[in-house]
Amino acid sequence: LKPILALMCCWEPWSHSRIRPTVDASPCPPAVSPQRPSSASYTKRIHRHGKQGQWQRALSVLEEMKTESLETNVITYSALVSSCAKASNLEKAFQLFEQMNQNDLEPDVIAYTALISACE
Repeated sequence: LKPILALMCCWEPWSHSRIRPTVDASPCPPAVSPQRPSSASYTKRIHRHGKQGQWQRALSVLEEMKTESLETNVITYSALVSSCAKASNLEKAFQLFEQMNQNDLEPDVIAYTALISACE
């Protein structure tokens, strides 16, 4: 299929079916560079791991975010607190809650609810 696409990119129907490379007027779209994952996509992964009870994997996603220099937000930390609380890892849940405060992120209802329900 790739050779056919290459020919299509070079074929000019008005040139009497001759194939010749076109430089400026190529109908083929430019190569698309892969997009960098967003904070939202990482947060979705954290949430998914938390629902599956895999709090260690959720924390490893946070480390990936830091490595990629992606911004964390309240939703990211709330998902982490929730995943640790669901796994009854209260110590880590409270540590993450404190990190939220240290990063000037105001905890939301989800973070508070996760901590309260884990303490019951």
